Order: sequence, then structure tokens, then C-alpha cells
Amino acid sequence: MFDANIEEKQINNGFDVFMNVTTTTLNNVNNTQYFLPGLTFFFVWYTYYVVGEGKVWKYLLYTTLFGFIASSLTNMFNTFKIFFSLDYVLQIKWIENIFWHLNEYGYVYITFIKLRTVVEELRKKQWNYVMNILFIYNFIVRLFISLVTIVGRTAKAGSHFQMLSFLPLSFIEFIFMCLIVKAFIKQSENQMTKDLISTMLNSTLTRMFIVGLIYFLVSVVGFYYSPPILKGIKQVVFRAKSSLGLIFLLDLLYIHIDLKKKVTTQQNLLNVYSRNPESTLYNSISIQSPKFMMDNNMMTYDPRISPIRGNGSVVFFENSLNS
Repeated sequence: MFDANIEEKQINNGFDVFMNVTTTTLNNVNNTQYFLPGLTFFFVWYTYYVVGEGKVWKYLLYTTLFGFIASSLTNMFNTFKIFFSLDYVLQIKWIENIFWHLNEYGYVYITFIKLRTVVEELRKKQWNYVMNILFIYNFIVRLFISLVTIVGRTAKAGSHFQMLSFLPLSFIEFIFMCLIVKAFIKQSENQMTKDLISTMLNSTLTRMFIVGLIYFLVSVVGFYYSPPILKGIKQVVFRAKSSLGLIFLLDLLYIHIDLKKKVTTQQNLLNVYSRNPESTLYNSISIQSPKFMMDNNMMTYDPRISPIRGNGSVVFFENSLNS
């Protein structure tokens, strides 16, 4: 093992150990690196409890929870290395990096399951293989980073290899951005479908750009870590990364509100034309109902609002996310 310049504090008894560890941990909470993930998880949990239902909301809850656990383990490592043997404390990095993997991959996967409801290309089986391969790859990379960190006996030893984790994630986000724009252009002739894709485009495209940009910047500054200016940029980027859960939460809330307005408008139209079920307009409204977006887990759907009558692509939206 390599030598490391670690300043250890002398502790006289068990109570001093408890008080020093607790004080150092609480002091670290003042750092946004550890505070934001916990705050984000709380907001997501509360919103999920109040208005969230379905896979997307549940995945966001799990993803922010993984981020909170990972940041807590980072805090634990930075605290324990002061008071305990570094050889033992370094083993925390194995578990910490697994949770970082679940958190970072989770945001990309949420984007995937959201977009596949309106982007036909993402419903192909090949994309399931791509996401599974990405999951396994990122998991292996994170284990490698843990190994390098333990061998190097410092957290900085593994930071140079974070590019191997974040660069593929940012590349996938860029592909998703291209596919949602392509789907919007392709569906321009179908006004109802265009409106629904437009909702996804307006809310998701900016968020995907932010996520992709943050992941890309993390990969760059993580690889070129030595210059002081990059160290400062890295701190800013990682603080922004801690806020990704809040960005996703605002994205889902926007879609929730927008779709609720669309459902209310459609309900009013259905009330007007419900006395003439054979009406062409009535059937058009029913077939192109926003129900498939409701089943995309953005909000609760009441089956009395609009019966779905046919359209195969809409039936897919209904079934794919509830399976």
C-alpha cells in the first residue's frame, strides 16, 4: 500500500470518539455537497406522497434516495478517515460507488422510460439492450474507481477515471435529445399527438441538455484535475450535479400540470358531445386521449374521463408503463 499524509486525531475514550465524529459529520452537512442530496430526496419524497404515482415518480424517488445514501457515505468516509485507520475506512468506497452508479444511471433511465412513450424509436428491443449494457458497464467502471481509490489510498486517485463513467451517460442523453426533436417533427401532422410530444419537448429537452452538459463537464474536469481553475470548476459542477433531482422534480410537475389542463379541456369537450357518441369529433377526442400520458405516471387517471377506442400506439402507451 502507498503512504498517505493523513492527519489522525488522538482520542482518549469512546465518548470522545462519538462526540468528535458527530461534530465533524454535522459540520460537513454545511457543505452543499452533502446537504443538497438529502434536501432533494425530502422534496421528491413529499411530492411523490402528495401527487406522484407510477413508475416515473417511483424511479425518481429511488434515484434521489440512492444519491442521498451515496453522499452520506462520502461524508462518512471524509469523517472516519480522520479518526480511524484508513485501511478500514477506504472499504466504504465500494458501497459508496455502487450507490453513485445507481443514482447517476437512474437519471438517464428515467429519461428513457419517459421518452419511449412518445418516441417510437426507443420502443425497439435494441434500446433495452443498450440500456442494460450501459448499466453493466457503468457498474464495472464504478467498481474499478473504488479499486483505484483504495490502492491509491485517497479519493482523488479515482477521480481521474470518472470520465469513463460520465461520458457515455452524457452521450446517451444527447442521443435522446435528437430523438425527441425527430419525433416532434415526424408527428407534426397529428395535432393531438404533436401537442403531447410538444409537452415532453418543452419540459424535457432543456432538462436533458442540463443533465448531459453536467455529466460531460464532470467527465472532463475529472480527467484533467490538476490545474487549480479546473478544481474550482469541478466543485461548481458537482454542486450542480447534486441538484439534478430537483430539476427532474420540476420537470415532472410541469408535465403533471400541463396534462391536467389538457384532460380538463377534453373533459369539457366530451361533456358537450357525449350525447352523440357516433360523432366524428367525439371519436377523435376519445382515440387521441391524453390517457396514455396519464399512464406515463405523471398524474392519476380517471377512466370516466375518456374511453380509449382503438389507436394501437396509444394502447401501447397505456400498457407499456404499467407492466
